[in-house]
Amino acid sequence: MTMPAPDLSGITSRQELAAYLLRLAQRVEQGEIRQENEQSVDYVKAAAYWTRSMHGFFANQGKETPEQPDWALIAMIFSAAFVYE
Repeated sequence: MTMPAPDLSGITSRQELAAYLLRLAQRVEQGEIRQENEQSVDYVKAAAYWTRSMHGFFANQGKETPEQPDWALIAMIFSAAFVYE
């Protein structure tokens, strides 16, 4: 398996993660990255869109948007992507 991007350590914010996911989806759509499941790109885009706008979710809950993700937030991003997709 070849990783789509060799160094992801430069991603340090929610906005950078969302931008990375959108670029990843674009690379798949342009054929730069081969995929087995053609719908995967929609799921990645959905994760990006939710990540980009998650501040609204947390505001509606009366909570601050986390600056640093934990495993629970990562799970939330993947779960929300199913709804956004």
